[in-house]
Amino acid sequence: MSLLKYFVCALFALVELVFSQSVVSTKGYDKELFTVNLIETKKYTVEGHTCTVDMIYLEGSCAGEQFNGELIFKDSSNVVKYFNDGRIESTARYFINGTDINNNVARLHVEDIFVGFDDNEHPITRPNLIADIEELAWIQTADVIGIMEETKEGKLVRYMWNENNKKSYPVAKYPDETKNYSKKILTIDVMIPGLGFDGIRGPEASVGKLGFTCGANTPEFQGEGVDYFVDTRYDYTGQPQIISARYIIEGKDDEGNPMKIYVENNGVDDFGDNLNVRTEPFIITDNPKWAWIETAPLHGTHSDVALQIFFWTVEGADQNQPEEPESSEDMDEPQNIDSQNEPEEIEDSEESEQ
Repeated sequence: MSLLKYFVCALFALVELVFSQSVVSTKGYDKELFTVNLIETKKYTVEGHTCTVDMIYLEGSCAGEQFNGELIFKDSSNVVKYFNDGRIESTARYFINGTDINNNVARLHVEDIFVGFDDNEHPITRPNLIADIEELAWIQTADVIGIMEETKEGKLVRYMWNENNKKSYPVAKYPDETKNYSKKILTIDVMIPGLGFDGIRGPEASVGKLGFTCGANTPEFQGEGVDYFVDTRYDYTGQPQIISARYIIEGKDDEGNPMKIYVENNGVDDFGDNLNVRTEPFIITDNPKWAWIETAPLHGTHSDVALQIFFWTVEGADQNQPEEPESSEDMDEPQNIDSQNEPEEIEDSEESEQ
């Protein structure tokens, strides 16, 4: 590809990414709560057939009027999905240990979800916040947005508050159970505790962090987790426990071909006791033979005894293989801005203590 054509394609890709997302008004969000400086330490990428996924590990600090502190877990991460149709989804999860405006010791959990861009093309997020002290309980229903800026080491997020509004807690989404999920397609072996178990129990909401790593050892796929991961569990009053685990496994398929999968296993646990877990997994892979899994109906169950996760689909789903895009003599393979082909250490940052 010529240099001129490369820059033209990159420009069109950037324009498509910006304008395919919603424009978010920042009017009324005029009180800054705190600013989080996120340092990106590592990045793993899975280039799928409908989507490319970046899993970015985070460290950092927080400073501001309402809260000051440090990110405390090295398995904190942000997952960014670049879909082929131009959509972007991004969710960061991390814990901060620090003090509030009155110097009360506290911890804060942030689940930061990308929702679009403002008029100045800054990425805008809407965080779900959980605190472990009564003095910060108000922040859990405060109407807050994050305004994001790029830095040399990662991202700077200013959390702005609209004092005139409140928001509701997230609502649990039950996985689809209307189909006959009779075909088992993957078994994941879970190894705990990873980088440990922890959590925050607030007045009206709680969050648990279950550290783990994982692998697969089946005839269809053998591989190991590329790092340590987190199963995050949210408890909101009057709702089932909301669960979400994210991980990447790298290995080989049954023909010896390289294969990576990104799994986002979202679902519910009715009573939070791990006895009735149902999930609706989202799976992306770089293996052409498994491309069908990205659009197939999927269902997840688990075994407490063997610490295994089972993924199921309907009969015939693996026959719906998507067509490969036509090749072009003049164009290289599509490239996603800011995505990398291999795991890497981000420059100018300390090594993660794994």
